[in-house]
Formats: sequence, C-alpha cells, structure tokens
Amino acid sequence: MRLRRTVIVLFLAACGCAPDSAIILSEPKSSWRPPGGPLEIVAAVTEFTLAEGTDETFSTHLSFTKLEFEKPLAEQVAAYFREHLRKSNVFQKVIDHPEGADLIISGHIKKSDWGDNGSLMKTLLLSAVTLDLYPILGGTLSEPYADFEVKVTLARPAGTKFRSYSGKGQALEYISMYNFKRATPAVQLAAAIGQASEHIERAMYADRMAIIDFFIPAAAPTLTPGKQPAAGPGITFLYPKPDSTTKYAKPRFKVLVKSESPLTRYSIAVNGAPVFFEKLSGKSAEIAKSLPLSPGKNKIKLTAWNDKGGVSEEEVEIECIPPRPDAARRWVLFILPDALSYSNNPFVKLTRNLGVKRESGFSRERFLILRGRNATKQNVTSAVRLFLGKAENKDEIFIIYVGKGAWLGSSPKSNYLACTALTARQVQKAGISLADMRQALDKHVACPNVCGIYLFTGATEDGTLIDYSLLAATLGKAPSRTALASGPADAGQTIDQSKWAKGLETSFSPQADADADAVLSLDEFISQMKNAVGGTAGMKTARFGWADTKFLFFSEEPERE
Repeated sequence: MRLRRTVIVLFLAACGCAPDSAIILSEPKSSWRPPGGPLEIVAAVTEFTLAEGTDETFSTHLSFTKLEFEKPLAEQVAAYFREHLRKSNVFQKVIDHPEGADLIISGHIKKSDWGDNGSLMKTLLLSAVTLDLYPILGGTLSEPYADFEVKVTLARPAGTKFRSYSGKGQALEYISMYNFKRATPAVQLAAAIGQASEHIERAMYADRMAIIDFFIPAAAPTLTPGKQPAAGPGITFLYPKPDSTTKYAKPRFKVLVKSESPLTRYSIAVNGAPVFFEKLSGKSAEIAKSLPLSPGKNKIKLTAWNDKGGVSEEEVEIECIPPRPDAARRWVLFILPDALSYSNNPFVKLTRNLGVKRESGFSRERFLILRGRNATKQNVTSAVRLFLGKAENKDEIFIIYVGKGAWLGSSPKSNYLACTALTARQVQKAGISLADMRQALDKHVACPNVCGIYLFTGATEDGTLIDYSLLAATLGKAPSRTALASGPADAGQTIDQSKWAKGLETSFSPQADADADAVLSLDEFISQMKNAVGGTAGMKTARFGWADTKFLFFSEEPERE
C-alpha cells in the first residue's frame, strides 16, 4: 500500500512538471463565422491593458515553480485577439495600427489566471480512506485550469467611444491515472482567451446595425426650404426573380442599384429582420449576397441611400421549398494509408467540413480516420466490426479509401487495398483483400446501406493496378450497397493524394450541385470528382449499386456564372 501511495505522489509530480518556464500563447483557432458575411468596416486592434493586481506568473502546489510570459501578457493577448478577429471574419479588414481604420478596438484584461485546483493532501486522504481504490478507479488527481476575462471598447479614430463588450472563458482538465496527458498552460490559456474572444465577436455581430450606423453615418440630406427630397437610387432584383421559388435555405441574391448621385450605403432585411448594412460607393453597384430564408414565403427588402439624402426601397417575395433530408445518421470511415501530418492533412479539413452538416446526417462523433501507420489490416477490420458495427438498419455508412491497390490475380481474394504496405509481396500479408473486406462487412455490419468510395493513387511498387470493376462489383453487390472505384488508367500513372483530397472537398461542396436541386447525387459527385482531378483523360472509374444515392442536402446556393 505504501508503494502504491508513493507511485501516486510520483505520478502527481510528473503531471505537474513544467516543460519550460516561458509561456507563449498558441495560435488562435476560430470555428465561428458571421452568418451574413463580414461588416464592411476596417478595424484596428490597438493597446490592451492589464487590471491592477493581475499576476503574470503562475505557480502550482506541485512542481510548477514559477511560469512567466515570454512577452508581456497584455501584448500577447492583443496579438491573439487581433488574429482571432481576422480568422472569425467579423470585419472586412483587421489591422494593427489606427491609421486608415474606421474603428479602434482597445482592451482591458480583468482576469487572467492559471493554476491547479487539485490538492495533494486531498488525493492522498481519499486514497487512504478507500484503501487506494480512489486512484485505481480513475479518481481525479489533478485539475489544471485557466480562467480569463476581458473587456474591449470600440471607438472612432477621433476618440469618441461607442460601447464596450465583455467576454469570459475557462479551460479545465481532469487528470487521472488513466488520463495523464495534460495541456500546457499556454494551450489552456489560449483556449480560455479564444472563448472570451468568440463571445465578444458574437456580441459585436449581433450589434452590427448600431455599429455600422455609428461608424458609417449616412450622408445628411442637402435640402433647402420648399424643395422636394432628392430622388432615391433605382433598385432592380436580378436573381432570383420576384415571386419565384427556391430549394435553398440560403440562396444567392443579385441586385443592381443605380443612382444619379454617388451611393453611400444599403441595407437588406429578411422578413423584417436586418441581415446586411454596408457602405456603397460610385453611382452603380451590383450587390450579391446569400440570404437566410425560412421555409415558406419570405419578404426581402433592400433599402439604398445616396449622398443627396435620397432613399429608395424595393421588396420582393420568394418562396423557399427545401428538400426533405433523410433522417438517416451517417457513419464515415476514412482509410488513408499514406502518411500525412495531421496539421497539413487536407482530409482532416474535409472531415471538419462534413462533420458540421447535421442536416445531412453527418456528425463528428461518427467519423473515424485511420491514417499512416494506423491504417493497418487489423485496424481496418476492427473499425468495421467495432465502429461501423454500431450503425443501425436505417443509418447509412460511408467508407472512403485513398491509397494504393494491387492486382495479384483475377479473383476478389487476389485484389488488395494496400493499407500500410508498399510492395505486392507485403500486401498479401499486410493488405486487406476485397474478399476479406466484403466478409467483414457481411459479418459485422447489420446496416445494409453502405457507400464505398475507393480512390487509388496508383499500384504498389511491384504490382499491377487493382481491378476497379471487380472492386465495385464485390463491395457494391449486396442490396442497398454502392461502390465507386477510381484511379489512374494504367500502372505507370499516379494521382497525387492531395489532388484526391481537393477533389473530394469540391465534390462534397454546393459547386457539385449541377441541377441546382439542393441535393448532391452520386452522378453529380462522380462528375465533379473527374473535373477536380483533371478530367477523364488517364483516369478510370467503375461503379456498382444504387444510382440515386443522396450524399448531401445543401442549404447554401453556390455562386454560378
């Protein structure tokens, strides 16, 4: 028992060990984007100050002695917020200095704290009371946390203040004997600052009409007594036509605005709710925006101003009849044998983009990526059994393979997905044959709806290209299954994996919706994939299964010529 308690103490000390003493905030990440696009305002993020008494060094009850920032905390937070604001795209442009800015953003850090909520005495006491079962059963041994609060103020370059917005963020971890990986203080603080930044950005965007009206005031009308108001601009809705229908929840609108005197600004409201309020210049402007509509009839009103005080309004009615998405949940298994770093992996970006399309049944919780050395035969078959095996009968499964294939004979047992192997001799041991893949699906996957997309970069070093037609027939043969196999036309050719990644990204985008019905079909997917990879020359494709596979339901209409 004493030995186990000694192990616990040593474990806690290891968890608290600091990699280095200087804190450098990590790069900001921002997943939120303003739904209506950026405000046409140039913002400058300038000085941030630190509340009196805020400590720029941290310590913990264990072996973190003292951590301090490599650069002053206020300076690092200002740079972090500036970059976060750029990535979130709230404003048209974010600059470092007030010269040329429409508004100035300054900040005041009210709270910045990092430490450890855990207690060595508490852990040892609970361990003693439970006869050392507390840590063994996964009890919390350490709770590193970050706590951050900031207020930013918006002002005109001349110094006139507009208003302030506050944001808070927290990052908390739970360390146990079975989960001993911990983030560094810099990562935890960056996460907390990122939360606070997003809260502020959302608040500013919700207040966008007042911000634009304050920082981009309309030109005062130049009227003399007895004279009529100046004529307003002319407004023409180019697309879609008034009283038309659309299947998209966010269709593209194009409007032409003309005026005898220079234009100053415009606003767009959907069903009475403002969605855009931006500057204009010149005597003519074509406005192109994606507008959020509700199912049924929607009223879109555009208002435009010129520098003589002239104002015009034009309202149209558009009916939105979106397609009814299937209720099926989608499970996605990515098999990527060729090693790619996680940070530069284009397939990671693809999974993030697909993972948020919940209206099409996708979810990040139902994504699994096997890449590089993890894409082994054993892991693939285990993923089919343990991951895809969870899918229910009404669900749909997508298997996306990108790698090399080998033909060693004319039967499904002699055609292989290369997994992590490179040569034909190795692929027999380390690869997975079409017959094995089919058997794994038949044995472990009760869900009948399986769509396989097998994209080949080439053949193994001493092998021949896999038989695409045989693959499609083998893995798409069962009812409700479909399989697409595509790759170079002969063994001497290769298709770069990053090109396949780009092809997949564009093929799962609204640009692939050729018939503009807001639904991506298998035929549209294949057509877009061929175009993205470089056309049909030097490329072969084979498919088997149901032709009406609906991959995605799009809410946003793509921009078309």
